[in-house]
Amino acid sequence: MKRGVTFVGAATEPPDAFPTAIPGVIAVDGNEHALKSATLSAPAVHVLTLRPEGQYDFESGTSVAAAEVTGVVALLMSAADGHLTTNTLVSLLKETSATAASAASPSINVDAALAKLDVDQHRAHVATRGGGGH
Repeated sequence: MKRGVTFVGAATEPPDAFPTAIPGVIAVDGNEHALKSATLSAPAVHVLTLRPEGQYDFESGTSVAAAEVTGVVALLMSAADGHLTTNTLVSLLKETSATAASAASPSINVDAALAKLDVDQHRAHVATRGGGGH
């Protein structure tokens, strides 16, 4: 973390488990459960995933949710003009989260997060060019 690496882990109860007990690790829970120790949430019940030998299946658990958030974090980092800190990523994902009718807590919304990142970066570029012309 001292080198700017972002870590994502599955939230647990009790919340003092490795690795999410380490300050700075993004704790992810399933949006169906809403653990108090979670930083973010994503779908965690019956999520379509890959299995060995080119198979697909449905899996459930906070590890599945953590894997999804890890992919979203990587996507946001690749779309960013510069380095995104863990705090910036968490803020962006929380600001753009949405709550479905069946969810206990807000779930990440990658489309909204990418759109907000794009708008924020555009505003920053305009501001550095003096706020004017194209």
